[in-house]
Amino acid sequence: MAQNARITTLFTGRSKRYYEMAIMKELFLAEYVATPPAQRASSGEIFYSTGSVSYVYQAPYLLMTASTSDYQKKFEVVIEEVDGQDETEETVESKQITSKNDTEDPRLIQKMQAPSLDENHTTNRK
Repeated sequence: MAQNARITTLFTGRSKRYYEMAIMKELFLAEYVATPPAQRASSGEIFYSTGSVSYVYQAPYLLMTASTSDYQKKFEVVIEEVDGQDETEETVESKQITSKNDTEDPRLIQKMQAPSLDENHTTNRK
């Protein structure tokens, strides 16, 4: 029973960090794409209340690392100009939250992915 509680606690914490980092990435991308290309810095770091996003732009790739406390997640996004508008296309996203000082049992560390619903998924709502 204690093992289940520990796994649940680890999963809850990792899920929270995963979504914090994903939200920071999306906030940063929205701001970055809204900035005119001539005014964009080629690298830097933006701080949010839950962590930070550091980035480096190497045309056409924007490499980002979202960090919260002891964890970080790397993202790679292609930025293309289409009809005078910048558009982003996510090409590679690391699938595992990595810890800078991982002291947890490696057998319990699982790859974190956003939940997905298959086409056959139905719910009973009344």
